[in-house]
Amino acid sequence: MLNSFKAPLIWGCLCFLLIYRTFPYDIIYSWLSYYNYKISYFQIISQWALQITPPLIPLIVFTIFHKVGVKNKAIVILTPFLLWVVGKFIVAVIIYFISVKVGSIDIASEKFPAIIKRIYNTEWFFVSITYGITIIACSYAFWREHKIECS
Repeated sequence: MLNSFKAPLIWGCLCFLLIYRTFPYDIIYSWLSYYNYKISYFQIISQWALQITPPLIPLIVFTIFHKVGVKNKAIVILTPFLLWVVGKFIVAVIIYFISVKVGSIDIASEKFPAIIKRIYNTEWFFVSITYGITIIACSYAFWREHKIECS
């Protein structure tokens, strides 16, 4: 069974590692933060959940496409990228609500569109283009290998 999921696992894990380049560092940093500063498990888990969710989206989509048997080139190439963008937007919304509800940010001090514009200006322009090209390249490689396996 694992051999049948070889293409989605290889290309999904490669895409995950290319998008989440600091994954090994974050593991060590979280462990050190917990033991040195006694940060709660909930805080570490919530931080990990927000960071790891968008890079896992292509892996999940590739696995679903393999299980369902989707062979359309446009769908296989564009869907992981579009779902990744949606996932990043959802994470931005969650971070906004956490910072407003838990943090000391006043809602009137910085409105939601201003936060989205700041996130877009600092990260989304160059980083998202790079990640988008990475996701599309991995999607194409997965589609090509999946097409060969299904033939």
